[in-house]
Amino acid sequence: MAQQVKIKTSAIQAPTPDNTVSVQRQLKESIEVGQRQRGDPLDSFVRVRELTQGGQWKLVNGVLVPGTTGSSSSVVVADSIAGAGTAASPLELQGDAPTPGNSMLYGTNGSGVKGWYAQPAGGSASLSSLTDVSITSPADGQVLEYNASTVKWNNKTNTLTKIDEMILGVAAATISFLSIPGTFRNLVLQLCGQGSPSSSPSLFTTINSDTGANYRQAHMFNGSASGGGTATGGAVAPSGQNLLGMSPSTSIGPAYMRFVFPLYAATAFTKLAHVDSVRIDDTTTYFIQQAALFWNSTAAITSIVFSLSSGNFVAGTTATLYGEA
Repeated sequence: MAQQVKIKTSAIQAPTPDNTVSVQRQLKESIEVGQRQRGDPLDSFVRVRELTQGGQWKLVNGVLVPGTTGSSSSVVVADSIAGAGTAASPLELQGDAPTPGNSMLYGTNGSGVKGWYAQPAGGSASLSSLTDVSITSPADGQVLEYNASTVKWNNKTNTLTKIDEMILGVAAATISFLSIPGTFRNLVLQLCGQGSPSSSPSLFTTINSDTGANYRQAHMFNGSASGGGTATGGAVAPSGQNLLGMSPSTSIGPAYMRFVFPLYAATAFTKLAHVDSVRIDDTTTYFIQQAALFWNSTAAITSIVFSLSSGNFVAGTTATLYGEA
């Protein structure tokens, strides 16, 4: 059975012999509108009821006006995104700018304020230009030391700075350090080596070329052969000193001595040195000594010469002089 379509004819002209074609066209158009058969949707029509049923429009006094109900949407933002997603309040970054400029980075400043900021520089061209570093008169061998009170790194002379070193290529009767600078607080002198005689030669220390009886010493020692003990002595020349001798060239290892001369360049006190010594001659013979060497002079120390009671220091014996700040 064919579908019946009711056609509203109130707007259709009454047929007359003169308007038959117009009436037929109006009837055809009404049928197509009712059945949604118009070829171009823009030329089609919708029923007012269909618009008002959704709530998006309403009919007021025969006029269609936007409705107050219907579907709605909301935008949820978080973190650095702000805005309601409308023309009046578009979504944007907090602290955003229409034209932030080239090579800018979005982030926060030192106060945590979000926005566009210039990229940080690629680093300082020199150490002294860093904000947490204070450099004054830099010199070779210096190190950086942190100062908590100023919250800065400061340059300072290293605790131990090598002044000179002697490594014997051939046997020698003496080892000398001359023209010692007076720019440090203390001197540290390390001696490691052997003596050429088969017996253990004694080590003599001469300061500032003074060969007179102006030296005294006191020491505590221990050893496998002679046991332990202490000894002190009166004023003697360097040749009367009784510090631990050098290991003989036939021993399995060298002797090692470390001298510390405090306040060596000052002139308020007579000079002294604290001496630590160790020596191992063979698997059963060893010696350990702590000693104090006094020089009866207040002059600044400018030279130190080591010599032996007999023979020579063997090749390879090494002596190193350091300055301590």
